[in-house]
Amino acid sequence: MDKTLIYGIVNKGKFYSDNMEVPVKIEDGIYSIDVSSDDYLDSISVADIFEFEKYIKNKPKMEFVTGYTFGANQVVPMDYIKWEKNGFPTITNDNLRLEEWSLGKFLHIPTKKIFFFLEYVFNSLYERLQEVRNHYDKNKPLLDLKEITPEMKLVYAFNLLEKLRIEEELKKLKEAEFRKTVLGRVETIISNSGGTFMSLKTYKNGYEIVWRMGRYNLNTYMNKNFGIIEAGFCLSGGDRKHTLNSIVKLLGDYIREDQHFAITRT
Repeated sequence: MDKTLIYGIVNKGKFYSDNMEVPVKIEDGIYSIDVSSDDYLDSISVADIFEFEKYIKNKPKMEFVTGYTFGANQVVPMDYIKWEKNGFPTITNDNLRLEEWSLGKFLHIPTKKIFFFLEYVFNSLYERLQEVRNHYDKNKPLLDLKEITPEMKLVYAFNLLEKLRIEEELKKLKEAEFRKTVLGRVETIISNSGGTFMSLKTYKNGYEIVWRMGRYNLNTYMNKNFGIIEAGFCLSGGDRKHTLNSIVKLLGDYIREDQHFAITRT
């Protein structure tokens, strides 16, 4: 009896072909099934890529897509304009991390929202992409490169945006760590309260802080718990009732309202 083979993919525990979708317990990949067999699911076997491609080529519910990889398993497909509205696809393969700056071939099943990686492609387009990558690695613009496609320019731009995002995240983390230090905390408090931090000296029992408000330089002394010992301007003996935040804001109020105050520390 002649075999009647159909071809498809297994993705996340299901076999998909043009008119078949059945659960299977087998890893992701391309497969064939002999549907003429009584126990056709037992006939599932790894398929030859060329036979698979010939079978899929004329199936209206499935299409091959070639595209460039970037980021977390995302793809800029050829003829990218038709993909922009719904966003660029992310592969649906289980437990697979795509190599970035690669050219790949994928199977797209729109009705199932499947975008399945098949294989890497190495051709003149791939070689041109590596020239784009080289410019990216060297922080060079693409102005001197000829014959690069819009899709390659997008991959370059997306990678650049991701680099900037990571740099910004690292900057925020460093700033957060800095704010945890005494110097960082003092500088942040003074800045957020309207003053300008100038310097900090550490002593056995506390800190001497020099800061500025308008045209006035202030010298404040506080203890290790950030309690104010001497504000640096007259508070009629009430220095210890204040915080660093409150004395900076209070001096700002005095200056804006043109109230008299006396500087007590220099």
